Amino acid sequence: MTAEQERQTPKQIGNYRVLSSIGRGAVGEVFEVEATSGQGVVALKLLHAPLADDDVAVARFRREYDTTHELEHRYIVRMHAFGETDEGLPYFTM
Repeated sequence: MTAEQERQTPKQIGNYRVLSSIGRGAVGEVFEVEATSGQGVVALKLLHAPLADDDVAVARFRREYDTTHELEHRYIVRMHAFGETDEGLPYFTM
């Protein structure tokens, strides 16, 4: 995947329709998405494609989800689901 292809906002990620890009960082990009099941609008963080082949990066990404998923506080975002795209890119929703 070229850098240009990676920068294009996808229309669909897993079972989520992408509404817009919220932000981009060193590890991934966050999108505003709507669940196709009608569960509403959430944020979805998608790991950058070049990092998907890096076992350490994928483990850290998964640990970010697992650690935050266990926390419950009104000032900490609530994690909903962890998944993987058809292309093998991990993502989680919050």
